[in-house]
Amino acid sequence: MSAVVIDGLAVQLPGVNYDADEHLAAACDEYTGIDAESARVIIGRKRLLYKETATRLAACATHRALGLEIGTPAPPPSDDAADTAVIVSSNLNNVETVAHMDELVRSGKLSDVSSMQVPNASPNAVASSLAIRFGLQGPNLLISSGITGGHSAVRVAVAMLRNHRASRVVVIGVEPADDVAVAVAGAPLVAASACVVLRLVDRADQGAVTIELDRPTDTPAHLEFGAGDIDLAATIGNTYGTLGVLQVAVAANWMRRHSVATASMVCEDPDDGRTELWLARAS
Repeated sequence: MSAVVIDGLAVQLPGVNYDADEHLAAACDEYTGIDAESARVIIGRKRLLYKETATRLAACATHRALGLEIGTPAPPPSDDAADTAVIVSSNLNNVETVAHMDELVRSGKLSDVSSMQVPNASPNAVASSLAIRFGLQGPNLLISSGITGGHSAVRVAVAMLRNHRASRVVVIGVEPADDVAVAVAGAPLVAASACVVLRLVDRADQGAVTIELDRPTDTPAHLEFGAGDIDLAATIGNTYGTLGVLQVAVAANWMRRHSVATASMVCEDPDDGRTELWLARAS
């Protein structure tokens, strides 16, 4: 039976004490704490000029999730790049740029708007930038549905794969934590990014972690994120649109290492609603 498997994952959490939770800490390494200003450490120096915080963090997480060499630009696209989609969950990725450009226009300083900044005014700037950087030629889109956006992005990715719109989907959650983003959110934010690479296979290999849109069994999940004991938002703060993808990455990593059979994840907010996802470990 075909299954959607997690082929790669990475989290980017600059300035976060990720040792506060053992599940989160297990998904982190020496590069997890690299911030946007130091993105060149992971992705190299090329094509970083005028890139926003969200784009830089997302590029770092994607570079690592794809298993590319640290510190060097992405190599020429692989054979499956032509059929690889990019889906980004983010609500505030470019609000600082939009606010700055709006201020310049309102004050009569339109000529001060740099042509290099204009592409960043597009809400889809992160997804399109990632597609260009990594040579991914499938569909690319942004999902902005509040705290539930990460789960929605994963669900759309599964639909793309099962309907043969892509052979591989790179799913990224990312948010900045600049003053404008915090003001728009109306709450403190944590700059963060998480990436999972999904692929449709005819049959999942033993030990592979699969995405399940419905509860895989009638038994309780062995790991419970959000509604259970593992509350990443309480541990590290408000990652907003990143949260759902972060849950998937952290849970999948733990399941791979500890032979955990299932995991459940909940993202919930009074304004944004509630979404659920499940993971299962192939046996």
